[in-house]
Amino acid sequence: MNLVTQIVPRAKFDNDLLAYTLTLPPNAQLGTDQPSTVYRARLQGTPSMVILEAVAPDGYSGKIRIIVGVVQLLSLCPLLAVSNSVANAVKPLLW
Repeated sequence: MNLVTQIVPRAKFDNDLLAYTLTLPPNAQLGTDQPSTVYRARLQGTPSMVILEAVAPDGYSGKIRIIVGVVQLLSLCPLLAVSNSVANAVKPLLW
C-alpha cells in the first residue's frame, strides 16, 4: 500500500483501498500473465481512480512491472504516456 500512496495523493481518495478491490484475470493489453489486483479509489463516495499493475515485457533484464493510477479522464498519475491498449483494458473498471 505504501507504493500506492507514493503515486496517488491521499487527497484523491478517502476509502479503504484494501477493502475495495477487484481481481483482474491475466490481460495481454496490460502485459499481465497472472491475475492482478485492481484498487478502486473513491472520494466522498464517488469513484476517483483505479490503481493497477501493468507490465512491459521487454526490459533489459526481463519484465518491468509498474503501478499505474488512472483517473476518470484516463490521464495518469504521475504523468506518463498511456497506450490505447492500456486505456481500453482499464476503461471497463473505471466506473
